[in-house]
Amino acid sequence: EKCPVGINTGALIKALRTEAEAADETTMGKTGRSAANWLAANMTAFDAHVPKVLDIVSGFHTLLGTSTQGTIATLLHKAAPKGTLPLWTPYLPQGQKALP
Repeated sequence: EKCPVGINTGALIKALRTEAEAADETTMGKTGRSAANWLAANMTAFDAHVPKVLDIVSGFHTLLGTSTQGTIATLLHKAAPKGTLPLWTPYLPQGQKALP
């Protein structure tokens, strides 16, 4: 049965999804979306390496100091493809062992 006020809900939903996908591409960028998809498919391997990466970053922070590390991290963040490298903060934790 047709809508009494003439709304084509199929076309509306398609337009809303297209708009949402466009907004998502703007926010993450194409490379960011690819990185997110790769991460979703490889979460176990990624999870195993996170503590090591956090320890390495923490070690650099100890060696370089907050100001220098912050400057380098900001430059790397800006140079990386959009949505692929988070911005470092001095509040990042050190790596921890997995829970049993």
